Amino acid sequence: MYRKDYMQRQFEELGKVMAKLLSFRKEKNFEAYEKEYTSNFKAFTSLLPAQVEEMSSDEFKSEFLDQNTLNSNQKSILADLLYEKLNLYLELGEEQKVKNLRDKCILLYNEINENALESEFNLGIHYRLNFLKGLP
Repeated sequence: MYRKDYMQRQFEELGKVMAKLLSFRKEKNFEAYEKEYTSNFKAFTSLLPAQVEEMSSDEFKSEFLDQNTLNSNQKSILADLLYEKLNLYLELGEEQKVKNLRDKCILLYNEINENALESEFNLGIHYRLNFLKGLP
């Protein structure tokens, strides 16, 4: 019961962060975006965004998926944060960074889908995977 309440609060807080990030991105306030993104990325995942972004897809898979260092909620939060950053890179035309994050998001979303119960089907993840797979 307490775990469910904690997870619910965590996802509500993530929603607020995502709304702020979207607002900063829309306003093209990239300095505020980076500050907010970095502090919340670290708060939610205990990782540094640059550390995750600089990893190759193989290193990322080995570190976070093969060793199960993250629980399913952390994987979901990490995927959503990386997906948000990918959208920023799309707007900025940073093709190599988009490809790098696309690969990591696909790995995470596939992992989440594979380990979800039938009752946990997430249409948002389905749409995101289709979008990500359509990127160059």
